[in-house]
Amino acid sequence: MLTLEQARDVLKATAIYRQVPRRYIEEQLGEETTEYQDKILGGLNQHKQTAVRSCHNSGKTWLGSRAVAW
Repeated sequence: MLTLEQARDVLKATAIYRQVPRRYIEEQLGEETTEYQDKILGGLNQHKQTAVRSCHNSGKTWLGSRAVAW
């Protein structure tokens, strides 16, 4: 059971993570994103659909799995 202060901290973090998915990936998953991946995350946060045009091995699948966790 959470204390009132802990519950407030969770709500505050959740609000921040909704606005800044990169921060969620860094703080909760302990991983870093590239500038290219940050742009994709920004698109996910602003639009219902986001298309990514890229080459092989650019981290699209990795980022997709992190976005699902977010």
